[in-house]
Amino acid sequence: MAGRERIYFDRIWNDFTGDPGRPDEATRNFFTATYAQPGGMRAGFAQFAAFSQDAKDNKVFEQTKLTMPVMAVGGEKSFGALQAVIMRHVAINVQEEVVAGSGHWLMEERPAYTVALIRKFLDGPLVAHPVASSADGGTMDALQRLSPNLYEGEDPIPSYRVVGVYLVRPGRG
Repeated sequence: MAGRERIYFDRIWNDFTGDPGRPDEATRNFFTATYAQPGGMRAGFAQFAAFSQDAKDNKVFEQTKLTMPVMAVGGEKSFGALQAVIMRHVAINVQEEVVAGSGHWLMEERPAYTVALIRKFLDGPLVAHPVASSADGGTMDALQRLSPNLYEGEDPIPSYRVVGVYLVRPGRG
């Protein structure tokens, strides 16, 4: 793959963007140069190797759903409303947003609109929510619910991957 990073990325960008002119040339050159560094492509592909672990982790996350507001954003020509469908497996208060005309790269394709959505969500009114319930019907406080012991002693954050944009307003669940 060395020396052919741009060919690979152009294919991905052109197939998964709402507008093949996006990302622009400067952005494409930046990402290509970054991934062309030693280990860059390998690190980028490593996220795909983690999918089987992600599936296991997600089963644990489904046991106790988040109650705080969560915004799931997808591009119209990519995952769109599917982002919210996915997020509803782990959260009960999901706000769905679809960025019209955008594909997979929201910030490269529709940056101003995407930032406006995020600002509206983060600056919006606070809403009180009940404490989350566990899979067995009991209740747990937020710190207990997210403690590493639920994940057999492993830190869940590095192995948990998502596609798209998910925003969670902390301290509201």
